[in-house]
Amino acid sequence: MAERHDDETGSSASSSDEDDGPIADAAGREEDWEEWEGGADEEDEDVTKSLFEDVMLPSPEAAMQHDAERNSFDLRRFAVQTRLDEYGIMRLINYIRTEVAAGRDPRDALAAAAAAASGPGAAAAPAAAHPWSDDRFLMPAAEDDALLCFDFEDVAAEAAAAAASGAGTGAGWVSRLRAENEALRVALEAMRSAFLPEELQEGDAEGPSTSTGAAASAPDQSGASTSGPASASDAPASDAAASPADPEAAAAASASAAAAAVSRRKVDAAYFESYSYFDIHREMLGDKPRTEAYRQALELNPALLRGATVLDVGAGTGILSLFACRAGAARVVAVDGSERIAGFARQHAELAGYSDSQGGPMTVVAGRVEELGERMPVKQ
Repeated sequence: MAERHDDETGSSASSSDEDDGPIADAAGREEDWEEWEGGADEEDEDVTKSLFEDVMLPSPEAAMQHDAERNSFDLRRFAVQTRLDEYGIMRLINYIRTEVAAGRDPRDALAAAAAAASGPGAAAAPAAAHPWSDDRFLMPAAEDDALLCFDFEDVAAEAAAAAASGAGTGAGWVSRLRAENEALRVALEAMRSAFLPEELQEGDAEGPSTSTGAAASAPDQSGASTSGPASASDAPASDAAASPADPEAAAAASASAAAAAVSRRKVDAAYFESYSYFDIHREMLGDKPRTEAYRQALELNPALLRGATVLDVGAGTGILSLFACRAGAARVVAVDGSERIAGFARQHAELAGYSDSQGGPMTVVAGRVEELGERMPVKQ
């Protein structure tokens, strides 16, 4: 029975539990929900037992880390080494738990399996040779084993890749290595064509009698330094004899030059990329004492700049070039390696009325100054 109060009469009366049934049911459901949420929080901890000890860890990852450090068994590494799929990993876990529960230490058998997987012919070894291959090990050996619920998909994929790379006979290995070598040669040739200067490419095309690269700049017997390709008649006899017989050295030199060119371009690209965002330019321009010092140095010394041609390398947004224009320079060439930032420098020149497109003195060019060549509006 529940007691009900009448606000108007001040009297109280009793009513049956059935009248308050919906309210009570709602409150009960709310309590059940809170209990369910609390239980879910506890389950989220995924407490996992060590494979070899009666020790509980807070998660499968923690349990595997514990076994790797304390029991010298890294489950994920072992699965890759023995090329196990996800079912194989499940069998392995249940096998270890079964052996440990029976008082036996399975680590000797596991070490033997790992050694066999690393030996010759391992790729052809049948999976049935493993002591955990029996399908009975697909049944959980421990109740609520969180390790069996862990996602080993990435581990299984890595194991499959290891199995694929290790498959085949010795002849297959040789064939694959030859194919890879040929692919590398093709890639090297593409890199050489893309990145080597034309004069070096022409030198390579002239044949083994032509000296290029470091050899072209080496001093001759008289102590003079040669520049450019040397003809076969100019080369020492020993060089002429060695060149046709040593194509590997020529290929190595070409590869080295191509790699150096690629490396330089990567470094340059990373450098210019770091300046293609506004943050660094805003930081520099926000340094008012520094910017003001530059302005005064240029604008307060008109005798140095009036009628002069100014080359601003690494111009950025063009602030120094604008100062040079204001100081009376006859021609200002602003060069920046970032096309994006150079575009903003052009806009600034137009807004200030100094752009060459408006008849002003300022020209903005994007690119590496040493590669601009004919694009430079003034002679270098």
